[in-house]
Amino acid sequence: MALQKLGPYRLVRLIGQGGMGAVYEGIDERDGKRVAVKALPSAKSNDEVFARRFESEIATLIPLDHPNIVHILGHGRDQGHLFLAMELVEGPSLYEYYRKKRTLSWAEVVGYVLDVCKGLKFAHDRGFIHRDLKLGNLLLDPKGRVKLTDFGIARYGGVERDDLREAITAPGGVVGTLDYMAPEQLRGEPATIRSDLYSLGVVMYVLLSGRTPFAFKNVADAIVTLRTAEVTPIGTLVPDLPPRLERVVMRLLERAPQSRYGSAEAVARRLNEIIEGDSDFHPKTPGAAESVDGADEPDPIDDEFRLADDEIHLQRTEVGPPPAARRPPEDRQPTDPSPPIPVAPAPIGEPREPRTGKATLADPRAATSTGQRTRGDYFATVTDEERHADSWRTETVSTGPIWPYIVALITVLLLMFVGLWAVLYRRPSADRMHEQIASAIAEGRSPAELEEVLGRFVEMYPDDPRTAPLRHALDELDAERLPRRLERDLRWRGPEALTENERLLLDALRLSETRPDEADRRLAALDELISIRPDAQTEGIRDAIRVRRRGLGEVLATQLDQRRAEIATVIDEAKGTDPAEVEPAEVDQVRRRIDALLVFYRDDPRLVGEMQQLRQLRDALPSGSPEMP
Repeated sequence: MALQKLGPYRLVRLIGQGGMGAVYEGIDERDGKRVAVKALPSAKSNDEVFARRFESEIATLIPLDHPNIVHILGHGRDQGHLFLAMELVEGPSLYEYYRKKRTLSWAEVVGYVLDVCKGLKFAHDRGFIHRDLKLGNLLLDPKGRVKLTDFGIARYGGVERDDLREAITAPGGVVGTLDYMAPEQLRGEPATIRSDLYSLGVVMYVLLSGRTPFAFKNVADAIVTLRTAEVTPIGTLVPDLPPRLERVVMRLLERAPQSRYGSAEAVARRLNEIIEGDSDFHPKTPGAAESVDGADEPDPIDDEFRLADDEIHLQRTEVGPPPAARRPPEDRQPTDPSPPIPVAPAPIGEPREPRTGKATLADPRAATSTGQRTRGDYFATVTDEERHADSWRTETVSTGPIWPYIVALITVLLLMFVGLWAVLYRRPSADRMHEQIASAIAEGRSPAELEEVLGRFVEMYPDDPRTAPLRHALDELDAERLPRRLERDLRWRGPEALTENERLLLDALRLSETRPDEADRRLAALDELISIRPDAQTEGIRDAIRVRRRGLGEVLATQLDQRRAEIATVIDEAKGTDPAEVEPAEVDQVRRRIDALLVFYRDDPRLVGEMQQLRQLRDALPSGSPEMP
């Protein structure tokens, strides 16, 4: 019998289905809000591996509250099914969107990837690695904004949360989508931030060229191929691609993790440099958002998400052949999808009791004396306190046999030796790099011209005391770029793409040239307004306000000096004018100058005293004079 309801959600439509369960469109009967409901089959809700993977997704998504990450709204168990309620994104995945359009401009791809970088940075800053970044896990909302989803196999770096020491996320297990996985993941090594960035490089490669960098038959073939083969330079497949963008993609796809970018923020900075520096850059057309709404509806059972009933499988993603103008050589055509490759899970230990006395996800399913899960129904709504709590910081590292620690110690010592060799013989020293930066600044080069080398220094030497001012300079550049990015979003996607605070920021900045004093007053008021409830999104706006107000402060100071000089000249002239000794025409000229100053400067709060003095001088002059011939 088909499910009709789970918890407070009435199920109205099947969106997609796979081995990890089904996703429905639901309606919250409490407030009528439309949501996405992900449900595990009843058999798998009582299976340790699948149930714990589901719990992993819930525990991971709750604190990831960001505009570019799908929000979790509630979770529970009903009628023998574990389920998760999420924000319903009214749009296709990038996989579906690309299948319909087939060809995307590089400018459009860069716009989408910048959104992905924002979501990844937020997750990475909180210690979470996605581990399965691919086109199918990137959703487009009606405004054309990308949202990351499916953190079901994400892992918090360094902390094993409760029962996360299971096959699906343990080192040595291979989990993810084969064609998008980094080489180190395929070898069974722990995933890192740079592993997610490799997957991001594959996403860019596919969207730009219409094919994945490699076509693997299975895990073994992937490991061998990535050890020996080289990625076809994307510039040979997409001849009109800017060289700087090609370098970004190819660096993300480097075989060695240390050769890739170190953060999503660094990737975003390079992409923004490309946008700012390319005179031929053309953003997405205003109709881009409408085309997202009209993308093909996903099939109820999508090949990209299908998993075998009783085994975890890896399946490569095929987005179809590239357009004829960009078709790769025949010997490099993407092959048909390979059959799923089973990866046997490692043995799972018994579930542990919750560590604290407060209610947790495990409470309704606490282990019994027989080690089986209980089947009590429950539902929990995610509160703002849970969403913003850094509960993961309180977790403790699980213990185990001592031999892994010995191996880890030996590995650390070897890495220290290799790192020392790299510092001494391969990597430029911090002193040398800083001397080069200081020399370039002394020669008059701006921070914008030195952004790449500044970013490398901050990335390589984060603990160096000289890093702070360089990081500050980079933050200033990001703040300066925000208004230009908002203007582009306004042209690309229309006013609905901007938040109210972003629109107020642009309105204030547009007054900077003609009415800097009014612009400064509006920016100060906006800064006070958004300080009432700051978040990750408004933090960038406040930085932009701070940078622009500092520049306006210099403009207003110069303006004030000029106005006071003009007023002082007229005041001296008025004081030196004796109506009994000069011609009436001279007296009339002084009066006209005083009136002009009062007209233009009377609303300037900085000149109240001067305006009062001018009025007194004007009143002291004779009330009339003969007409000039």
